[in-house]
Amino acid sequence: MQPGTGRFWSQDSYEGSSSDPQSLHKYLYAGADPANMVDPSGHFFSVAEVAAANSIRSTLANIQGIQGQAILDGFKDGGESALDGLIFGAVAGGLAAGIGVLAGKLLTKAQKAARLELLKAVRVATQSANPNLQLTGQVARRYKNVLKHFEKDVFDDAGRVLTDFDVELDNAIIEVTNGIGRGKPGQLANRIIPNANKPVIFFGPKVTSAARLREIEATGAIVVNTLEELDAIVKSLHP
Repeated sequence: MQPGTGRFWSQDSYEGSSSDPQSLHKYLYAGADPANMVDPSGHFFSVAEVAAANSIRSTLANIQGIQGQAILDGFKDGGESALDGLIFGAVAGGLAAGIGVLAGKLLTKAQKAARLELLKAVRVATQSANPNLQLTGQVARRYKNVLKHFEKDVFDDAGRVLTDFDVELDNAIIEVTNGIGRGKPGQLANRIIPNANKPVIFFGPKVTSAARLREIEATGAIVVNTLEELDAIVKSLHP
């Protein structure tokens, strides 16, 4: 068909069927009833074909990604048959699957590299001359199998650093201090706990003041003083 004029300029390649006289006409579209019929292949026309096409389109609408789009394109482009669209869709789907596998491998590689960097930072911390950082590194290394972040900065909406999470595990945040914890109650109450979406554990082996411990407990943090207590709490949060 010539789109500019809406006229057919070549004969129908289908020879037709003697049992259906209308199909023998070489220039007749959809049995001369284009308002109710469609004939995308040029070989058949029926209301059933319309229903089938709509059913296929409805099914394909639920298929996400390039495969579904490729099959639809095969129908829309008016290939020799609907099978052309399906074949093209299958090829495109296979290509998409291959791209997905490659993307998955690249993502896995990037995740492994990030994991190595995280563990390297922990190892460096354990060798630090700073007692607080050293203890924080030791705690992170102790739970490396469930470690998510180490010394993670927390930002506000303007991109300014509010605080940091010392050790973030899958299901908990551990705040560590190797001192007496003088500024910890305020930091926990105002910055850490409001920005944490998981339980916060305070580990301060040198914090012995009963008043200070009560202040920290009042923030909602779980307070522990020994590694044994810390292990028990972490285990309870990571069954």
